[in-house]
Amino acid sequence: MIDSRSGHNPQESVTYYCSLLKRVVEGKRVILAFGPAGAAASWVKAVLDLGSLPPFVIVDALPEPSKSISAHPATWYGALPSPPSEDSVGFQNYAAAIAQPGLEMKRALDEYDPDRSALVLMTELIDVHELAGRTRYNARPSSWAELDDKTGIDSLWRVAGISQAPSIVIPVMSPTLRRTARIIDRGLGTVWAGDNRGGIHFGGTLVRWVQRDEHIDEALQFFSERCGSLRIMPFLAGLPCSIHGLVLSDEVIVFRPVENIVLTKPGESRFFYAGTATFWDPCQGDREAIRAIGSRVGRALAQRFKYRGFFTIDGILTTEGFLPTEMNARMGAGVSHLAAGLPAFPLELLSAAIRAGENLDFRPSYLEDTLVQSADICRRGSAALEFQARTHTPRQYSVVFTEYGCQLARQSAVPDGTVLCHPAGCSTFVTFIPALGRTPIGSAFSIRAASALNLADALLETKSGPFQAPTDVRAGLHGTG
Repeated sequence: MIDSRSGHNPQESVTYYCSLLKRVVEGKRVILAFGPAGAAASWVKAVLDLGSLPPFVIVDALPEPSKSISAHPATWYGALPSPPSEDSVGFQNYAAAIAQPGLEMKRALDEYDPDRSALVLMTELIDVHELAGRTRYNARPSSWAELDDKTGIDSLWRVAGISQAPSIVIPVMSPTLRRTARIIDRGLGTVWAGDNRGGIHFGGTLVRWVQRDEHIDEALQFFSERCGSLRIMPFLAGLPCSIHGLVLSDEVIVFRPVENIVLTKPGESRFFYAGTATFWDPCQGDREAIRAIGSRVGRALAQRFKYRGFFTIDGILTTEGFLPTEMNARMGAGVSHLAAGLPAFPLELLSAAIRAGENLDFRPSYLEDTLVQSADICRRGSAALEFQARTHTPRQYSVVFTEYGCQLARQSAVPDGTVLCHPAGCSTFVTFIPALGRTPIGSAFSIRAASALNLADALLETKSGPFQAPTDVRAGLHGTG
């Protein structure tokens, strides 16, 4: 099933899966907990379209009264007095409020759902099994949640029989840590990833690129406050990418490779995760090899852990091929692009139903064909970073790309994209959105992303950059997948 094509009508697929999942939500009260209001809004529309009653939505914080959250009927509840930071550390405040709801939240939930029969759906970034006495629908067993720990993944690679870079797991305070890092180093430094002692982390928040001795001291201080152990591996030159798969009761399906936009800054040890995109195409051989790795890991998850649902393998496409770096036992950020050409496709609810063990005809081959074809035809992506500097007013810039990089578009020019800048407390969120049909297909999107973010840095005078894109070491082999 690595690259099949059925030629069916995509809209028929949307209709089929919507009708299938209507049985899960139709006529029911639904409680949604997905963090920011923007993330929850699509869920509100999705469950209403499938026939649910107006849902109860727990967001991190309610926006200002003058700002509309959604045009769809729902009850909105803010768990926090103000939105947390965009990183995973800030998200933990919201997760803690969901795990241990206060009296006010409990009263609001009981008013909406007095008999506690509502369907409870939460982001997979929160691992709790109930909400104020209500069983969560899409919970994952603790053994599945533990797979997200970046320090314990090597055993899964071995079980799946796939190649990996050398690595070692070592206590943060080990006296041999410095010597171990030198042994692992292949000449480009080492990458340190922390364990999940403080909860799930994502977006590179507990990952550092240690290149010099002073980086070691910085990293030790940083990790000692947050982790008990580290996974150390060599820095791998190449293009960050991922493969998404889905484990069903009796089958594993995989989709197409997705580029991860991971930027760096000269002399710094941080990675700057800016999003995902599907404009990039590896060569056909690499595409098939990456998808085959996804299939093998999916089968290992099913056999060893009785796993069900989406999973994501992140890695680097190096001169040696694709080498995995971590595995997330949940939907990765790039999954949203798989159904970009199918705006009404209920992908997240489909994943929840599979994880919950619903006895429905999910048609694995049909599903794989639908999403692979959609992602190959409809390319999407964007890049966003939080600049650690304050701006006072929103700004929007139309941009074009030339041989000199990203530049402001002249009034008569057709823009290649838009750079949006939004003030948020003491920081600024900058997003680059490429214009449809204006981004080259095949080459890495990270280069344009870095260039656009650097232009924003210069225009805003925030001194957040310069950001550098990774090197696509196999660029000469590109070909449409």
